[in-house]
Amino acid sequence: MTVSSCRRDEGSAAYLIYLGIQAWRAPVTTSPTETPSASSVQAERTGRLELFQRGFTVSISNPKNLLFFGALFPSFIDLGAPQLPQFAILSLTWLAIDLTTMSSYATMGSGIGRWFHSPRRVKLFNRTTGSFFIAAGGHLGGVASLKDADLNQPRPAAPDVQARRSSLGVNQGHWPIDRARRAPSGFAHRSRRR
Repeated sequence: MTVSSCRRDEGSAAYLIYLGIQAWRAPVTTSPTETPSASSVQAERTGRLELFQRGFTVSISNPKNLLFFGALFPSFIDLGAPQLPQFAILSLTWLAIDLTTMSSYATMGSGIGRWFHSPRRVKLFNRTTGSFFIAAGGHLGGVASLKDADLNQPRPAAPDVQARRSSLGVNQGHWPIDRARRAPSGFAHRSRRR
């Protein structure tokens, strides 16, 4: 662990604490379902097909998706068999899994959204998440300061290592040197012949 990584951890800790304080101080707003925002009115005006096209365009142009499928699909494709039916099966399987996952996220989000109609619950949520951020930042800052303290102080050797070193004649951390083994092979043979 270097000093720069300890400072980076301390900076991350400070940022987490800042986010926690901001969550604590966040104003409690009314539920978005009570007063329609401009984005929800715009979404109602736009057709579902257009929304689907936008989402598809964003997803298909995402380089992470292209890399993921480029790495995933080839491991399941048999080059000796026709490839188009294999790609179709993989694509439909992925579509079914993704549709199920995203639908469950939307259903859970809708249920959780109803829970936030009460300003008291929104305030409780803000305070809870703020507390978690502050606790995580405090923990990360404490770990970073411990790492920094470890960098500045030499670690003592364990007692059994110290006893082993003294029995071998090690003086201040230097091991005894066997000069015959350390010398070049030609030099060692000449010294033995004499």
